[in-house]
This record gives sequence, C-alpha cells and structure tokens, in this order.
Amino acid sequence: MKDIIEHKFQLPRDSIENAHRVGKKRDNPRHIICKFLRRPDRQVVLRRKREILKNEKYFITTDLTPRELELKKRAAPLMKRLFEEGKRPKFRAGKLYVNGVERSIDSQ
Repeated sequence: MKDIIEHKFQLPRDSIENAHRVGKKRDNPRHIICKFLRRPDRQVVLRRKREILKNEKYFITTDLTPRELELKKRAAPLMKRLFEEGKRPKFRAGKLYVNGVERSIDSQ
C-alpha cells in the first residue's frame, strides 16, 4: 500500500500510519484498511483515486460503518436516478447530498 501511495499519488511513504488486511484468508484478495497519518493526505487520495487508478485491477474507497453501508444501499436507486437526470448526488457521512444540498434518502 505504501508503494501505491508513494509512486502513484506522489505522497510520502509515512503518510500511512497503519495498514492491515481484514477478514479470513480466502482464494481472492482480502480488503486492506489503511489509516492515514494526516487528513489532507487521505483527502488527496480520495479525490484523485479515479484518475490515477483508472486502468488498475484494484480500487480505493472509504471504509463505511455498518449503518452508513445500509443507508448507502438504500440510497443507491435514488442516486442512480438523480445521476441519470444530470444531477450530482453524493453520499457522505451517512447523508445524501444533491448538488451540494442535503436530501432525505427516503424521499423519491
């Protein structure tokens, strides 16, 4: 993980405070959880991940709590419809935002 951060994102190797795999060993690769030392480095990675990792076989995403994961699953159909309508839905910290304005997940 430190090699990816250093070579692909041009951040110092010490940007990651801790990294470990989660789950039981299995045939396919396990997820890796990384804790960044500084929040700005984390934000750089999350902002630039799409452009930098476009042709890679792995991806980077935010680790969600079980509650946030459930809310995001519930919001997915609405987010898809809003995106198709040309709006910009985002899911952050358990809340749905459309064009920067908070919106209820249950409203269709």
